[in-house]
Order: sequence, then structure tokens, then C-alpha cells
Amino acid sequence: MKGITILEALQGVDDLYVLKAWESQKSNDKKKIRMTVLLIAAIVAVLLFGGFYYLTQNKILPFDAWNQEPGSDPTDVVKSAIEGQMQKEYTQGVGFLKAIVDKEETERLRMRYKDSETAQRNGWTNEYLDEYVIAVFAVYDIEYDQTQTAQISGRLCQYFYLEQNPKTGEWSIWNNTSPESFKPVYESESDESMYPQPEDLTDPEYEVYCNLMKTYGKADSDDAGKLTIDELRENPEVREKALSLLKGSSYAAIRQWSDEYLEDNLVVVYARWSVRYIDPATVKENMSVDEMYYYLLRDPQDGQWANTDIQGSWIAREVEGR
Repeated sequence: MKGITILEALQGVDDLYVLKAWESQKSNDKKKIRMTVLLIAAIVAVLLFGGFYYLTQNKILPFDAWNQEPGSDPTDVVKSAIEGQMQKEYTQGVGFLKAIVDKEETERLRMRYKDSETAQRNGWTNEYLDEYVIAVFAVYDIEYDQTQTAQISGRLCQYFYLEQNPKTGEWSIWNNTSPESFKPVYESESDESMYPQPEDLTDPEYEVYCNLMKTYGKADSDDAGKLTIDELRENPEVREKALSLLKGSSYAAIRQWSDEYLEDNLVVVYARWSVRYIDPATVKENMSVDEMYYYLLRDPQDGQWANTDIQGSWIAREVEGR
């Protein structure tokens, strides 16, 4: 009896130790699994960070941050970003030409983001977008070392999207589009030398230049139009003829344009250009040559120039003899 009791006791003790040992082993296995997962996560993080650092430093990734100096003037911020490219070892030369706040693109930008997921993520209300987000259109020359980066060299036109800090009033770039969209193509070196240079253009002339570039200066496919601007200049004679018809007219009264406002803010710019393109149907090169007088008015509040509907009116037909 005692022998059986002792044997049962020994069996109980044995089972107890086996159970504790099994539980201990289970606990150790959990710790090992947890440690293994943490170790793998750490290794992946290091590899990702190291790989990202390697790719960005070796210009393998398709994007690159813009160095910029936030400020009160959005065009100056864009200028600082473009000139800041010289701080990168693969940039061989930069020439900033001009930048303007693009009202039409600004309006498209705001409408695109209103009530969007991006706006919700960034905490942008529709009222905030109307007041603190704008688009700047810039033209610049840049030369990159193509052995170090795939970024495009040449005369580039580009939109920069900026956001203003309501507290400090400073603008900063938060997004930019690809410069490929408006990259002009020259047929030859002689074409390039004859091309109007933005630094030599007045502000209203430059507004027309940007308009032509955005309309015809696309060169991202073989059959895209190849723009050449032959002439782009203010025309004082046509301006005076237009003023003589506009002042005191019902056309101006409806638009609330006073004689003084027209005298101070109306400019007429003449443009003549040609576009070479490949006709997809015949695979032949065609050329269209066109000319137009642009009637621009300056906004007294922000100094920006904008095209008007005058060129489609009876006044333009009368002035231009059409």
C-alpha cells in the first residue's frame, strides 16, 4: 500500500515537472519567435533605409527633392528652388529665366483638390484652398550630368504648386509637375538662337509666351507639335487704336473698365508662330503658321497680366481690319 502510494506520488511529481518543463519550453519558444520577428523587422528596416539612401544618393530613384527658401513672394521661392539645383553635384549649370503666378492653373488646381481625399488628409478646407494654394509657371535653362541622373536638361517650362503658411505668410513648394509637359523642341541651332528669350520679354509678352508654350510647346511624343515663335512683341499702334474704340464704349462699361483703367493697364501683344507636326494618318510632316494680337489687362491688386475676350470682339476686328 505504501509502495503504491509512493509510486503514485513519484508519478505525480514526474508529471508536475514534465508539465512545468513543457510550459517553460512553450514560453521560451514564444520568446524566441518574438525575438526572431523583432530581429527580422530590424534587418528589413536597416536594409530599406540603407537601400533608400543608396538609391537617392546615386540618383536611381525617379524623384529628387527641391532645395527652396520659403518666403513672402511665391515666384522668389520658385526661383530659389531652381537655382538651388546648383547645390547638387550632378548639376552643371542653371539659368533662371522667369516665373509668374498662373491664375488659370491655380483655379484648376483648387477645383481638383476641393473635397478630395488629399485635401482631407492635409486638413485643407475649400476656403483654405481658395486662399492659401497657388500655381506658379516657370521657365528655366538647366544642364545635368546625364551619367549621374536621368533628369531632363535644356530649356524647361514647369508648374510649381505652393502652399502659404497662414501664421507666417511664407510660401513653400509642396508639389511640382514634370517639366516634360512643356519642354520646347528646336529644329536646329538657328531656330534656338531666333527663339524669344524670356529674360528679354516684358511681363505681358511673357504671359503670351507662356500661353503659347502651354498650348503648342509639348514635345513628349514623336507626333507632338514642334513650336517656333518667330515674333513676340508689344504693339503700341494697335493698342492706341483699341483704346480709341474702348474708351467710353458700352463694351467697356459692361465690364466696368474706366478710361483711366484702360489707359494704365491695357497692352496689346503681337505673336507669330509656326508648329511642325507629323500627321498620324499620312505620316507626313505638316506645318501650320499662325498669328494673333493678344489684348491683355493687368490686375491692379496683384500686378498679374491676363488675356481678355477683346480679341474675339468687334473691337479687335475693327482694329485689325478683319
